Amino acid sequence: MISQKCIVLEDDGFETNQVCVICTFGIIGNDHTPSFTVAVTHLKAKSGFEELRFSQGSYLLCYLEKMVESGPVIVCGDFNADPKEKVYAAFKASVLGLQSSYTYLSKTKSEPDYTTWKFRGSRRSPGGREESCKTIDYIWHSKHFHPKGILEIPTGEDLGENKLPSLVFPSDHLSLVCDLQLTS
Repeated sequence: MISQKCIVLEDDGFETNQVCVICTFGIIGNDHTPSFTVAVTHLKAKSGFEELRFSQGSYLLCYLEKMVESGPVIVCGDFNADPKEKVYAAFKASVLGLQSSYTYLSKTKSEPDYTTWKFRGSRRSPGGREESCKTIDYIWHSKHFHPKGILEIPTGEDLGENKLPSLVFPSDHLSLVCDLQLTS
């Protein structure tokens, strides 16, 4: 690791409670292999905060554009945004040339059906449960990387009756994994 930065994401010039860790990696003493940057983030959760997520994502993109210019970059994390939200479109249209690793390698050229699937207590129905099944986590890569493989998303049957979290899948989000080859 060459460098590490932790930034607080901003909304209209004000710091929010969400952050991004940005690390630059490279092989010291090897001028033939370019360094590359990996950014991991977590945007604001819950419905009703679509504009805040867009603002946070836009801030992160501007920060990365200045930092890496046209260099190799990977951005991943919990965006708390489905593919129809503006923040998703902003990453897709970024001057960094980002592409979703999962859409790149999927047979349908689309995001997985879900990256989280859970049941929570319902405010609308005391004692009841609300189901939430959606795609909100992503791995984005620049053109400098060639995706070689992804970890397939488990089926609903694999997750079991109570979905996430469980003893087999201990988080309320599924792990996203992509093998990326840095091209010269």
